[in-house]
Parts: sequence; structure tokens; C-alpha cells
Amino acid sequence: MIIAAVLTNFAHLPVVQHAFGGIRVVVGVLIINAVSGMWKKSVVDKLGLVLAILSFIVATFVDISPVWLVLLGAVIGIVVKSFQAKEKGGAK
Repeated sequence: MIIAAVLTNFAHLPVVQHAFGGIRVVVGVLIINAVSGMWKKSVVDKLGLVLAILSFIVATFVDISPVWLVLLGAVIGIVVKSFQAKEKGGAK
């Protein structure tokens, strides 16, 4: 609360506005870096790619909580991988 009150008093100054502009750029780069790292670790097969693309589309165009997308992706991944494991075990 104290920081917000102090920043409100100085928000009109060009130096403060430029500082926040720089902070926005840095935050954007940090987000891109995090997404890139998660992409490299998460998208390792076709299922991961399909889930990533569908999640992006749904998150962009549908007003749904990301928590539900994560839970749905986890359930889909578990179900698909368990079916794949049964197919490998049954094929022997």
C-alpha cells in the first residue's frame, strides 16, 4: 500500500514512466524465456504438440481458467499414455 501511494505521487514524472516502460520490456522477455524453456521440456512428441496448440487456441478464444486447461491436459496425457502402454503390453 505504501509503495502504491508513493508511486502514485511520482507516476507523472517522465523518468518513472520510462522506467516502467523498460520494466514492461524485461517482463515480456522473461515470459518468452519461460515459455521457450517449458516448450523444450514439454513438447517431446505429437501428443504434446497437439495439446500445446489446442491449449493455446482455447486459452486465446475461450474465457476459461488456465487451471482447467492444465487439469484437462494432464488427464488426456495420462489416458493416452496408459492406452499406449496397454497396446505395447498386449502386442507381445
